[in-house]
Formats: sequence, C-alpha cells, structure tokens
Amino acid sequence: MYKLDVRMAGRRRRTTYSTRSKAEAALREVKRSQKSYGDMFARYPEATRIEWVMAHELAKEGGFSLMEAATFYKDRVDMREETRATLGTSIRAFLREKQKLVKERSYRSLSSTLERFGEPRWNGSLGDECRSSILEWLNTGQTRQKSPWSSRTKNSYLTDLKNFFNWTVAEGHLDASPAQHIRRFRSSDAELAKDEEAKKILTPDEVEKLMRYLEESESDMVCRAALLFFAGVRPEREAATISFDEVLMDDELVHVRASRAKDRQNRYIPIAPNLLEWLDWGLSNGASLPVDNWDKRWLKARTKLNLTGEAWPHDATRHSFASYHLALHGDDATRKALGHGNFEMLFRNYRTLVRTDDAERYFSICPGE
Repeated sequence: MYKLDVRMAGRRRRTTYSTRSKAEAALREVKRSQKSYGDMFARYPEATRIEWVMAHELAKEGGFSLMEAATFYKDRVDMREETRATLGTSIRAFLREKQKLVKERSYRSLSSTLERFGEPRWNGSLGDECRSSILEWLNTGQTRQKSPWSSRTKNSYLTDLKNFFNWTVAEGHLDASPAQHIRRFRSSDAELAKDEEAKKILTPDEVEKLMRYLEESESDMVCRAALLFFAGVRPEREAATISFDEVLMDDELVHVRASRAKDRQNRYIPIAPNLLEWLDWGLSNGASLPVDNWDKRWLKARTKLNLTGEAWPHDATRHSFASYHLALHGDDATRKALGHGNFEMLFRNYRTLVRTDDAERYFSICPGE
C-alpha cells in the first residue's frame, strides 16, 4: 500500500493507493492542479479563500454545493429587486385585500390611517421603513385642533400599522416587521382622569326607559334590543342578522354563528332569566328577527328619550352588558359571552367598574305586567 500525503487549501489530505504507479500519478495530478488553479486563486486575498473553504464545508454538511447555494441566494435577491415594493404600492395592495374582508366603516378607518402614514414617502422603498420612523410619526401626530394625539389614538394607529407590516412580511416584501417591537402607549395621568369622567355605559334606569318605550310603542324591536342589552351581541354584524333560529329557548342559549361573528368563531351565550322573559314577551307580541328598518327606528327611539350624542357612548349596548355581566359573573364567563380570545381585550376596552347592586338591577329589567 502507498500513501499520498499532501496539503491542499491549507488542509492536510491523505490518500491510500494499491500501487506505486497509481500514487505517483495522483501526485502528478495534484501538482498540476496546484499549479493551474493556484495561479487562478492567487489573485484573491487569503481571507476570501478561507471563506470559500468554510462555505464549501458548510454547504457540504447541508447536502448541496457551494454553487447551488450561491445561485439560490442570487435568484432570491434578483426576485426581490424585480418586485421591489414602494410604501405606497404596498399600502394599496394591502387595502385592496382588506376591503373584501372587513366592514366598510373599519375599512375607511384603516385606509385613513395608512394613507396618512404613507403620504410623506409614498414612492419611497418599503424597505426603508424602520421602527424610528414609525415612532416619529406616532409621537408627532396632531389632531385638527393641533393637539397631540392621545395614547388611545396612538395605540389604535399602531394596531393598524402592525397589521399592515405583518402583511408585508407574509407577502415576502420584508423579512421582519419594523413595528414588531413597538409597545403600546401608556395613558398619562391627565388622560386617565378625563377617561374616568367620560360616560362609557348606560345606567340601569336609561336601559329600562328605552326598553319600556319599545315595549309600548315598537314591540317588534323588543327582541333585538333585549339581545343587545342582555346578551351583548355585536350591534351590527351579529344583531343585524340573527334570527329566531339561533335563539334556542329550550336550551336557554343564543347561538352566534361563525359566519356572523367578528372572530369567525361559533359561540353560545347563556340566556339570562330577564332576557328569557323579554324573548317570551316578544314572541307573544309580534317581535321579529331580523327587524325591518332598524337603524332609522332605533335612532328615532333614542332621540325621543334623549339618548344620543354624549348621552349614548360608543358601542353602548355591548359595553353596558360587559360591565354589568362582569360584576355578576366574573371575567371568564364574560369573555366567553363576548367572544374574546383574551382577557386583555375585555379589561382594556369593555370594563367599566360598576357596583354589584347596579348589575343586579340591570339584569332584573323585565317586561311590565
């Protein structure tokens, strides 16, 4: 046996041959290669040659060649250049997709946020966006009255921006979202004080007054109103389409179908005793589900009772249900009834502290004799 012991590319290489002639032939080939290829690679810096060797070994471990790795990476870079997105074109594409999936009001709000964010650099590269540019926009934004945006407004816009940049990552335009690690803004002491003074829910007296009016003057609206106040269904998407087929009187459950739920999840809401009485009363007095011309008639009823403007908080029926239900039944039951996946949403957006006796009063509102 004959052994050939040579150094190639800075590494020792030993090979065994059965005959002397074969070993000598192999040595001649090594010397020829060293002379031919040595001249070729001599012009490159030593650091580059070492990097090639390391890359070759790494590719070998992965089961592919160095050329295959380089070609794959180059193709990816070329593809990125061909589809290099601007901030404006990306916003337009995102909004086109969202328009098919969200309600008109939500779409308008989302569109307003993103177009204002993108307007100063609409034709700039999407890849130029970074955490600092997003924070600068949020921290320097002002209302029409030239007041700084509140933390609530900033957080709302931040949510929209995170959704947009997450989409760009999913589409392959960016490797990571520049908004990913931006935390929610904390309310200032002044904002907290103002928020505490603002009206967020209806009182039991106001709810009873409205239900009495419907009972006496708009009986066909009673069941939908009762579902809003005492089951907490979402006012538009859920309440507008629910029918008596989803009101399971024998099981004392309201079935919110996935096709109508905001989160696209089926859920059952237990029917409270007073809600059961309202539904029974409605069925005996011509109530309908869905209700014809609801929006106009609902506004008319509230206007008659001075329950409009600041007297009617945003999402008043659902927020009222959540707050009073939470006081009686706790966060887990309330979260499930509302269809929320986490406690943060419940406590941040729906919780108003109420006394237990007020909650008991709320869920004791029943049809008159």
